[in-house]
Amino acid sequence: LNPKERRQLQFIKYNLASTGGEANRQRKKVLKINVDLMLYRARCSRFAAFKTKDRRKRRAFLTTSEAQFRRCLEFDPQDGRAYVGLAKLLEKDKRWSEARDLYEEGSRAVGGENAFIWQAWAVLEEKQKNLPRARALFDAATAADKRHAAAWHGWGMLEKRDGNLLRARDLFVRGISFCPAGQPNEYLYQSLAMVQEELGLVEAARVTFRQGVQALNQEQQGGKRRTSAALWQAWALLETQHGGDIGLIRDLFQEGLQAAPRSRYVYLAWGLWEAEQGNTSRGRHLLRQGANLNQRDPALLQAWALLEAGQGDLQAARGLFKLGLKVDSQHQPLWQAWGRMEWKAGDLDKARDLFQRGVWASPRNRNASKVFQCWALLEAEEGNCQLAAQLFKCAVKADPQSIPSWQAWADLEESSGNLARAIELRDMCLQQRAEEVYLGVVDESLGGGIRNLRSTVGKITKWFQLVDEEDKKWNKTSPVTVLEKTRQLPKRISVEDSERIL
Repeated sequence: LNPKERRQLQFIKYNLASTGGEANRQRKKVLKINVDLMLYRARCSRFAAFKTKDRRKRRAFLTTSEAQFRRCLEFDPQDGRAYVGLAKLLEKDKRWSEARDLYEEGSRAVGGENAFIWQAWAVLEEKQKNLPRARALFDAATAADKRHAAAWHGWGMLEKRDGNLLRARDLFVRGISFCPAGQPNEYLYQSLAMVQEELGLVEAARVTFRQGVQALNQEQQGGKRRTSAALWQAWALLETQHGGDIGLIRDLFQEGLQAAPRSRYVYLAWGLWEAEQGNTSRGRHLLRQGANLNQRDPALLQAWALLEAGQGDLQAARGLFKLGLKVDSQHQPLWQAWGRMEWKAGDLDKARDLFQRGVWASPRNRNASKVFQCWALLEAEEGNCQLAAQLFKCAVKADPQSIPSWQAWADLEESSGNLARAIELRDMCLQQRAEEVYLGVVDESLGGGIRNLRSTVGKITKWFQLVDEEDKKWNKTSPVTVLEKTRQLPKRISVEDSERIL
């Protein structure tokens, strides 16, 4: 046999040995480093799926990531990381029941001793509004490992969002007390201080912030010292809300930048606060510096543009808005802010055009509700009440929990004399009943006399119907045939296409 045929024969023998039943069961256990490598690749595929804007590529990345996670479970059925990673992927794909079953399977596989699985399962139940079950799962997570800070923090945030501030405070305190020596958790200190502020205990909140930074500043393992920009920023914002010393506030923001020199959150908060204090030049300098260090962040450019607009320099503001949209054309708050600026400047056609393009930038995003709401307020001010009502319907369809949209819609109906309808809308706002939102048949004559608006709301209504139908189709599609199904989907409407469509 020549060398090539010899290698082929060896390859065939190896495959026969590895695929045999008894031989396969007697193979050595997969090395942990190989499992770690497969988990890393699965996470990379998942992150790539959430970053891409192409729907087909996103589906391909998700399918690859799911296959890799399942391969990890075959390698080691007791590895909790694979269960949590795969379940989170299923959650992103809205396969809630499969994710719940996987968490249950994982908890049984590890004997209920993995706090990460319990905590991730509790977060899922909270998202599904099953709060009693979520509380029980958080309790199980803390019982499995009382030092698991994420479980204490997640449980406390659940109680805070549910209005149980005292319960949330107790959970944060217990989480801090159970943190291992030399390993404090800054998020527990930050959340505890914010809850104390809501309870009116401002001085106690200051003490908590001080204790948090002192605990982090203590020498850790290896002789290193920790700090947290989020903790410094939250403390600074507390002082701005409660009449703190101006010098102290600047010192706190400065400490935050020393902890994270590129922190866009600190630059944004500090720059806005300086502008509110009348220090326009200093606020502009901070926002410019933050934007230079974070060139992919549109929020800093938006704040800078609004600062220039407030100073009357509309041309500079327009330039910054355009630059922000080049960075992220799907950042809808930027579209909304630019449209509102043009509205207040008197260019209504330009404002309407920006609102339309902002909606089409990302119709699935909940932020589309803010664009619809601002657009509706413009039409209501111009006397186009029927069109404004249709836009408010679109706003609550995009985000059924948008309380400002419900309230503004109710105020519009009340000012139009429809008191019964206004009362009904306020009741729906309190109950947050998304199932009551029905766009219905839209009268295309509502946009008559307004350039480019004759059929805009009708097209948006059709878009929502297509989105609902597409979501149902994706939910029913099995992971095996998902790559074939992507070829049959209609092309997603881009921002550039919105001008032609609308």
